[in-house]
Amino acid sequence: MNRQPDAAVFFRAPGLLLSAAAASLMIFPAGAEDAAPAAPAPAVVKAEKLPYPVASAANTGWALQFTHGTPAAVAIKQADGKIKWWWYMTFRVENREEKPIMFIPRIEVVTDTGRIRSCNEPVPQQVYNTVYRICGNALAEPMLKIAGMQHPGKDFIHDSLAIWPAVEGEDVDAFSIYVSGIYGETQPVNDPATGKPLLAPAKDAITGAEKKDKDGQTVMEPVELHRTLRLDYVCPGTVKGVHAAGIRLVSSDDVMR
Repeated sequence: MNRQPDAAVFFRAPGLLLSAAAASLMIFPAGAEDAAPAAPAPAVVKAEKLPYPVASAANTGWALQFTHGTPAAVAIKQADGKIKWWWYMTFRVENREEKPIMFIPRIEVVTDTGRIRSCNEPVPQQVYNTVYRICGNALAEPMLKIAGMQHPGKDFIHDSLAIWPAVEGEDVDAFSIYVSGIYGETQPVNDPATGKPLLAPAKDAITGAEKKDKDGQTVMEPVELHRTLRLDYVCPGTVKGVHAAGIRLVSSDDVMR
């Protein structure tokens, strides 16, 4: 957010600081008008190019409507009888554009301890069933099942669940959730040494497996950054004591990732 200039303009002289209002009341001797201190020229601020890509002020591509609930933690008894903690977040996706859009959801969680959790990995059926019952939404579908062509209109709204394992044994007080696949804006990544596009192994958008050509060689493709929604949360305490009232969204913005 740009800061607005102060309403009062100040004139500076050695050992003297006067506002514009005060300066207008000053009386100078005859012929001394030219000696009156002049207002300083406004500073010229040059826009510096950031060393990393940033999302444009206004999205330059298509966008899906994404709404979400507050993350919550739940303890679930595993098949081996042990108790394990899991996090989950409900969300809804709607296409308000005029054409169908290929929707490949990808949600990752990064904790303040540096851990990364992917919500695209399959979770035990028992875990999903438990979270499904807690949410009480009969229309919720597993995240991998809603991947595909998203058609316009309210008849094609998808409700789903993002589920990831808790980081036990660590004091996690904050985490960020990155949601990609809901924007069409992308930016290519160039090698800073050569200026040419960076290449990386091509991966299947749903499974994440590397693509191979007919000779079994890895297919390479240009690296692209995608406009991604970032949700920053704080969660004081431990996962065993945290509850919905203690989890707070502190910021939400778009980044290139």
